[in-house]
Amino acid sequence: MLVAICDDEKAECEKVSGILAQKMRKRREPLQIVCFQQGEDLIEQYEDGRKPGYDLIFMDIFLQKENGMEIVRRLRGYDRNVSVVFLTGSPDYAVESYEVWADGYLLKPVSQDKLENLLN
Repeated sequence: MLVAICDDEKAECEKVSGILAQKMRKRREPLQIVCFQQGEDLIEQYEDGRKPGYDLIFMDIFLQKENGMEIVRRLRGYDRNVSVVFLTGSPDYAVESYEVWADGYLLKPVSQDKLENLLN
């Protein structure tokens, strides 16, 4: 599984990466994780025509320079099939996440149980 995590907090990326790695080890499934601190860096891969082939993207909504919801809106112009899960400290965008076909919405701090349930 190829996963992108877009969060401007390095510690959050490491936490989610650790939970994912542990879960995939239990399943004996391969996992590759790419972390981004800016949504623009993720979008550039699509704009450059690289078609990164992510299976799952975890997206923070409150990034330093941009809004993760807007990044996903742009992303959907390139890839309508990738699963997107929002990770955020606010429930305010939960309803709006349906407009961009999000597959999940988790509030920070992310717990191992909630993340594993979502993956199951």
